[in-house]
Amino acid sequence: MDDLEKDLYNKRLSPAQMKKHRDILIRLLEHEKAEQEQEQDQKRKSNEGKELNRKMPPSIEEYLKEKEKEEELLQTLPPDLSPYYKKKVREYFKSLGE
Repeated sequence: MDDLEKDLYNKRLSPAQMKKHRDILIRLLEHEKAEQEQEQDQKRKSNEGKELNRKMPPSIEEYLKEKEKEEELLQTLPPDLSPYYKKKVREYFKSLGE
């Protein structure tokens, strides 16, 4: 391309140079057309992700309910019980739940 520029500036034109000039022009036009098609192509457009509401598995729901029951039981226990008796009470309520 630089050589072609120099030849045009120095007014040295030959059929080979004219062919080179036409080839460059064709390539530029093809590139421009490709860019326009790329902008109009629907395949390249992105879609925003959608948030799905997933239902919690039954096993996890059951575990959370049991944990909540245990927490309620711990809150109802008198705080002056020794850790040994607290453990026994927990085991008792756990055996009732099964």
